[in-house]
This record gives sequence, structure tokens and C-alpha cells, in this order.
Amino acid sequence: MNKATTGNKRYPASEIIKRYRGVGLFITGTGTDIGKTTITAALAAAFRQLGLVVGVCKPINTGCPVRPDHAGGQATGNDDLIASDATILARAAGLTNNLDSLLPVLSPIRYCVPVSPHLAARMERRKPDWRRVAAALEYWQSRCDILLVEGAGGWKVPIDTAAPFAIGDMAAKIGLPVLIVAGCYVGTINHTWLTVQAVRQSRVPIFGIVANRRPATPDFGAMTSTDSLGKVTGVPLLATLPDTPFDDKDGIPSALVQTMLPVARKYWKQAKRPR
Repeated sequence: MNKATTGNKRYPASEIIKRYRGVGLFITGTGTDIGKTTITAALAAAFRQLGLVVGVCKPINTGCPVRPDHAGGQATGNDDLIASDATILARAAGLTNNLDSLLPVLSPIRYCVPVSPHLAARMERRKPDWRRVAAALEYWQSRCDILLVEGAGGWKVPIDTAAPFAIGDMAAKIGLPVLIVAGCYVGTINHTWLTVQAVRQSRVPIFGIVANRRPATPDFGAMTSTDSLGKVTGVPLLATLPDTPFDDKDGIPSALVQTMLPVARKYWKQAKRPR
């Protein structure tokens, strides 16, 4: 396998973040709000059904609300903010005990403004503290059978435009195979193919594609576009999940977990295969 390539090697993250040595997956998407957190949570619950201890981490979160118990209601650092997505992942992974104490390893870097990480860092005048990400990865190294890492937005979402350094560069440093979350709509072929090509350029292995939010009555264009993803990109389409709205407090619907169960089983079998 070719060695993964990243952005500017002098960027601090390139020196601080080390390759994750255990079994895991990095979940990226073809765009923002494509449903990465839903898919990651459903996958975490599926791995739990296989009897595995699951670790979850979303290294960078934006759009995080200020903790209600924080004095003054003004955020000055990562721990002043609530990591809503990471909390959903933690619940799906069964990490409900001492959730507050786990937040630094579930969601190391948090920003309040709901924009791209590079803009959030500039607007809040806080550069990403990559030591927190490195510490989170090291924490999970000896505490789970499999680690699911969710990216922010898509593969090319910038973290620092001056470096340059993007989400895909961070993923390449972590070194886990990639699961791509795509949508079920006309245009998904283009978006998914571009994402596949970008991941391949980073020399990171791709495990597969999961199509999310298939309408109950999809039109012909959306249906044929989604079903063509595997053939067009050369990456297997592992599952297609229906559009299933749910309340975060109720947890991930069992139907989504059951759809992801064969995906979890396939990856675990592949990951544990003697090399």
C-alpha cells in the first residue's frame, strides 16, 4: 500500500498527530449535512451488536452551543462548548457513563460558529489544539476494539487555508480506511466520484460507500444515480439507508442499525483477517 500523503508537512498537525495503530474507520461525506453522524452512530451500534467495544471521536466540531452552566454564556475554549454530534455517537457506542469526562476524547476541538473549521478558528481567534486530538487518539488506542472517527463536512473542507491543511490531510495522518457517506439524489454520482478521487489522491484506502436518506418514493433519476455509484466509482456500495427522521434523545432507529450490521460484520472480518 502506498504511504498516505498529507498537506503541508510543516503544519503543526503533521508533527503532532500520529497514525492510529488499532482497527478503525474514518467516516467522511460528499458534503455537509449528508448524514455522517447518523451513519457513524448506526455503525457504532452495529459493532456493539457484534460484541465489540466501540470508541468514537469527532476531532473537530463546529456549531457547538455554549454549555448552559457556563458563566456569562461566552465560550473561551473547547470545554466551554457542548459537542452535540459527539454525544449522539457516544450514546450509540454505549458510552453513557461519565459522558462529561469523556468529551475531550469524543470531541477534542470545538467551535461555536457553524462554519468551516478554518473560518471558525479565525472568527473565534483560536487555532486548533492538535495535542488534544493526539491525546484522544492515544486514549482510544488501548480502550476499544474498533475506533470510528467522523470528519467534519467533506474531504476537502479546510482547517487552515494558509498551510494548506484540510480534513482529508488530518484523515491521512490518522491513517484509517475511509467510509464515504453519499446522498440519494440526482447529482450524487458527480459528488461521490469527486470525493473518491480526492481520497485516492491522498493514498488512503477506501472501504466503501454508504448511500443515505433514500426517499420512500425516489424518482427515477435519484434511484438510478444512487444504484450506479459502485459501478461508476469502482468502490463498492455497501448499503442504502432510508430517509428516517429521528429524535436524538431516542437514539438511532433500530432499522438503520440493522441495515448497517452487514457492513460492520464485513469490515470486522476484513480487518481481523491475517495479513
